[in-house]
Amino acid sequence: MDPKVVIYESESKSACFIWWAGVIGVVMTLVSIAYATVLVWPPQLDKNAQAKLFAMAAVWGVGGPMWFFIEYFFFYRKAGLVDTWDLFKQGQQVSAAIWAGLSVSFAALGSSDLAKPDTTRMFCDMPELAHSPPASQAKQVVLVSCKKAP
Repeated sequence: MDPKVVIYESESKSACFIWWAGVIGVVMTLVSIAYATVLVWPPQLDKNAQAKLFAMAAVWGVGGPMWFFIEYFFFYRKAGLVDTWDLFKQGQQVSAAIWAGLSVSFAALGSSDLAKPDTTRMFCDMPELAHSPPASQAKQVVLVSCKKAP
């Protein structure tokens, strides 16, 4: 099986559409990876990072199989060249592995501590002292009120 064999006629609409879909797919993949990285780095920057990563995992998880269905039934079956089935199937399998890996990676990143909001941080109100204590009273205790981060 030669991977350089053309699956669609070179000048057909299907070949053009599939080429552009591939370009858009690569761009979306890179943008999604960059966006997921920005959501969790620096840590705790986005309070909704976990929900956004789960949404990305869902979109990627459903989008991949939908695309494979559309490509097979609406493009390959209508415009695929004879004797290219094994090559088409091999390309689908490689693409499905990448797509599944991204979906699982986004879900795993969303489940990790990197995407969860920091609930250990405390915010404290410090009362203002009317005057600074003299050096002899440096061990003075000041009571403050603290709350967990929202």
